[in-house]
Amino acid sequence: MNDISRREALQTLGVLCCGALMPPALMSCASSKQVTQKEEANVLTLLLDEYEGDTLIVKSKKYMYPISVSRSEDGKFIALLMQCTHKGCELRSEGTYLVCPCHGSEFDSQGKVLNPPADKPLRAFPVRTDEQYIYIDIS
Repeated sequence: MNDISRREALQTLGVLCCGALMPPALMSCASSKQVTQKEEANVLTLLLDEYEGDTLIVKSKKYMYPISVSRSEDGKFIALLMQCTHKGCELRSEGTYLVCPCHGSEFDSQGKVLNPPADKPLRAFPVRTDEQYIYIDIS
């Protein structure tokens, strides 16, 4: 088994976080606030009333990595896959930045690279809202 497939297998089993073996209960770098969400037909739906602060971290059944949901200065939402574009490590939310604990890459709240070694922006998902909900297209 080569290094890449071994790492993917360990990540799938939920025992590799940021290059170190850890118990699955300690793996998440995500916020502990529970939010109401629904996932169907490649759309993740969140209650708008539950959005607080700078960033909300949500999980999807479709992706191994969490999704960061933040609001820009103009009030629009952006949803970013928290997977570093350098080597695929799970990012941590640090205020309005997303930081890779593996190699130090940093991304802004729009997913743009602020600090290498990553050189590609994060994957962004289309987001729309209405009076009650935030809809994230995760297809």
